[in-house]
Amino acid sequence: MATSHSKRRIQSAAVKLFAEPREELNISELAQFAGVARGTVYAYVNELDSLFEHTAKQLAQELHERIQAELQPIQDPARRVAHGIRVFIRQAHESPDWGRFMCRHGLSNHQLESLWRAQPMKDLQAGVEAGRFALDPSSLKSATAMLAGSVIAAMNLVIAGHRGWREASQETSLWVLLSLGLDENEARRIANTLQTSGGIMQ
Repeated sequence: MATSHSKRRIQSAAVKLFAEPREELNISELAQFAGVARGTVYAYVNELDSLFEHTAKQLAQELHERIQAELQPIQDPARRVAHGIRVFIRQAHESPDWGRFMCRHGLSNHQLESLWRAQPMKDLQAGVEAGRFALDPSSLKSATAMLAGSVIAAMNLVIAGHRGWREASQETSLWVLLSLGLDENEARRIANTLQTSGGIMQ
């Protein structure tokens, strides 16, 4: 049976390998990258075909829990959206393999797509209901897609070394908040908070 340590090694290896362009992945390659025996891989996942979905589900769950914990003290929907953007971009900076995996599959895999339909969409809807966002409720899905695309693009910039994660978080948050109808001065104040104090403002 695969231990927790072995599972983590296999998952990390799977993230790295699935983030790269490839036609297929075999057990031997995965075991080699993870530094475990082939039998340990089989103990972790029944079929190689299910490994990608298993990996995506695990990553989505972990990030969802992190976002929930970090957003819990923040009440304002606009600040929640901005800080959520920051969490995604910082994660890509801290874990480049994770970032490449998300950039490659984050808008196409249904497990990862659920990240955008969960908290970000709820915060957008809350902002509409509170009168914080100048957004027609019928455009909620399009606004969520715009948010997701903006975050993925910013993550790409950070991973490629074209932008620091703090700057990318600040700039992306500013543009998203402006597109949602916030006054420019307020949007800049919220975005600047991400740069100076971590974005935890209620």
